[in-house]
Amino acid sequence: RAKEVKGLRAMFEEGYPEMVRMVTIGIPIDSVLQDPSGPKALQYSVELCGGTHLRNSKHVLQLAIMSQEPNAAGVRRIEAVTGREAVVVHQNALSLGKRIEEGIRAIETAVSDGTLTLKRALTKVSELKEGADGKGGVKREHIPVWFKDEMREKLDAVKLRFEKKERENYNVVKNQALQDTLQILATVPADSKSLVYIVKAGVIMKALEESMKKFRTEFPQTPVFLLSTGQEDGKDKIICHAHVPQSVVQLKQGSMKASEWIKKVMQVVDGRGGGKDMVAQGTGTKVEAIDEAIQVATSFANEALAGGKGTS
Repeated sequence: RAKEVKGLRAMFEEGYPEMVRMVTIGIPIDSVLQDPSGPKALQYSVELCGGTHLRNSKHVLQLAIMSQEPNAAGVRRIEAVTGREAVVVHQNALSLGKRIEEGIRAIETAVSDGTLTLKRALTKVSELKEGADGKGGVKREHIPVWFKDEMREKLDAVKLRFEKKERENYNVVKNQALQDTLQILATVPADSKSLVYIVKAGVIMKALEESMKKFRTEFPQTPVFLLSTGQEDGKDKIICHAHVPQSVVQLKQGSMKASEWIKKVMQVVDGRGGGKDMVAQGTGTKVEAIDEAIQVATSFANEALAGGKGTS
């Protein structure tokens, strides 16, 4: 009689005996058997059963859906745990939720008081999501799938907010740097052999690069060294960007290289840097030595262009 029920659910790969057990949820089984070709089995759960494994549903304690994925067109397969394991899974979710909320608040506070850059904040948000320093994060934790999705959405929203703020800050700094650059260029002598200037680009190297483009446009055959200072993660920082035209690099006498130029200045500002013959960059922490850095950069260029090798 079970085979006559329209919409009866069964495992296709299973072989069933002549006598089977049929389980319904939401509708009496007698009602289904009285009208096996009717729509009731399509509206409620009516299944062939290999055993419910429980004497009472209270033995389930809790249920946690751990994953879901498409199994066929219009069908999804779920994996779940019950009993004590489900209790532990829900406790894990509560613990992770608290940790993520605290983490987000700490990051936002650090960004607000200037002790954490937006770039570092984005890294920390990613660590909360993916896991780091021995902590699982949303991706690795043994928690219900719905809670994973909820936490991912929360962290993605924070990430988007920081990314938007980062773009806004960059545009402000870039515009400030370009305005400062135009003011400087208006005063630079046309016959300058090399250019060494401080530009108000904060500690955003990309903004300093934009300023360098302006200098290169106005003085395509002149070596240029730009510096800028500011704070990152609550600490003083100095950034440097050097460009040497190919025509100067290739000179047999009076040539110079951007990588050597940067290296020389990094010794003064306790920094590190590198690059190639034409373009090099570096960062340092000794902001108070910026005046000395300008003198060293200028002296190096003057001596190199005069036919020497720069002071060692």
